[in-house]
Amino acid sequence: GYSARQLQWLAEEALTCEDGWDYIFLSHIGIDDEAANSNIDNFTEELREIIGAYQNKQKYANDSIGVNADFTDTTGKILSYQYGHTHDENIKYFEELDLWHINTSTAST
Repeated sequence: GYSARQLQWLAEEALTCEDGWDYIFLSHIGIDDEAANSNIDNFTEELREIIGAYQNKQKYANDSIGVNADFTDTTGKILSYQYGHTHDENIKYFEELDLWHINTSTAST
């Protein structure tokens, strides 16, 4: 899962590149219930909210995890979110996030 500090870093430091830079996320777990698997549910909803705010050029504040970010002037985009936790081959497009969610089975044996 994720910690509050990791989400603070993501929203307030990592997603602050210069104009025109795009992102590709690589993670162990995904951002929906199926991909996160209910055993790992540390802040996946908050991660999804941060991604949504970034993609939709909005402000995001969450006092419980200590995040306050303003993405209204960003010009970059998160191109895809790739993960491997469930060891499946699965691709989803989240329209509300304008984001491809790609799972690979590379580590499956």
